[in-house]
Amino acid sequence: TQPLNPTDTSTDNIEDLDPFILRVESIYTQLNERKIDVPRNWEKVEDPVLRAAYVRFLLSKGKLALPHHWIHTEDQILFAEYYRAQLVKQFGDIPEVHTFVAFRERRKFGIPIKDADEYLTFLKAQYTLWPMEETLETLENLEKRMAEGANIVFGPVEVP
Repeated sequence: TQPLNPTDTSTDNIEDLDPFILRVESIYTQLNERKIDVPRNWEKVEDPVLRAAYVRFLLSKGKLALPHHWIHTEDQILFAEYYRAQLVKQFGDIPEVHTFVAFRERRKFGIPIKDADEYLTFLKAQYTLWPMEETLETLENLEKRMAEGANIVFGPVEVP
């Protein structure tokens, strides 16, 4: 899989953000499979998607430390990668961390929830990471409504 055009990161449409996020995944996968390499001057790369993929890769390989003040990162794609690294550090490199971060990233960029299954997967990941009663109640309620065949519709997202 080739990364999408690494120089075209502009978007005026919310639907364009999903491929934008998928580019990070694609590039990260290619880096892991050694199909492409991180350039020596990766910090100077202007494309935020490429930079985020490089950061994810370098963090996952222990070749880059999580910045002390990562929480104040304004680049939202880079912020998501720092958040992922923090959760991996806290919980380990488990699927629930990646599911949780991917869902939160999509929501932060205003990408709507696809369906009840996507939301259920997110809730299960969240409950695994932070087993709170409220999450369990929401999870059980959603499972019950799905089993009853309820038509669950998620509304549009307003991006702050």
